[in-house]
Amino acid sequence: MIQAFDYNNTAIEFELIDGELYANATAMCLVKKKRPAAWLQNESTKRYIAALKAKSGILTSLIISRKGGTDAGGTTWIHEKLILKLASWLDVDFEVWCDEKVAELLRTGTATLDISPLSGSDADPLLTFTQRPKQIANSKEVNSFNFSQGGKQQAIDYNRANCFHHTGKTPQEILLWAKSKGIPSRHRTSAKEVIRTFKPAVASSMALADDFCKTGRISIDEASIICKAHALPLFQKMQELGITTPPATVPQLKQAR
Repeated sequence: MIQAFDYNNTAIEFELIDGELYANATAMCLVKKKRPAAWLQNESTKRYIAALKAKSGILTSLIISRKGGTDAGGTTWIHEKLILKLASWLDVDFEVWCDEKVAELLRTGTATLDISPLSGSDADPLLTFTQRPKQIANSKEVNSFNFSQGGKQQAIDYNRANCFHHTGKTPQEILLWAKSKGIPSRHRTSAKEVIRTFKPAVASSMALADDFCKTGRISIDEASIICKAHALPLFQKMQELGITTPPATVPQLKQAR
């Protein structure tokens, strides 16, 4: 499971993969507005990785590339033995912070949740974000904010990022899927409307991300990472336990022939 922690308004992700700890290097580099490629191309980094491979006997991958994430540009994940090396290249204070998180994660499998950008949030209790009127209201508010800041394109980019981070698909791909399944047009007026009908827990998490972003206090990359890692499992459990109200109408999907 991915765990996300805030560092100066940037969500830093960690994940245990086959018993080995990895960190999202793409997110780490955002701390100093850099990219992992610059660090990986550094001669010192190349020598360190070569020496590590030669001496450590590590059988798993030191570097993993993933499609999607971080505005759909893809992400680079690095093994625990490279995390502090990258952090030190970026910033000494960040290195100390990473050292503490890595030590805690390796020792206990978890770490103290630190999401300071959300402290003082005026977000309502989680249950309200499962309600369709709240989801629609948040969507309108965040669209209005983004339009006021950067016009139509910023609003489009925002919704694309929120959708992709939560579902792995773009809004257009979701709408095409809905059409291919014979879903009536009134139920696919937007990608969010499709998600509200068929993935209500995901819609709730996206609405919470909208709430965090509607005044610009946190970016959609950061909000969606935090919401997907921490809020989405809660919304899914609420749905499983019958705490939330299911969609009033769920159209039948067209069966493949």
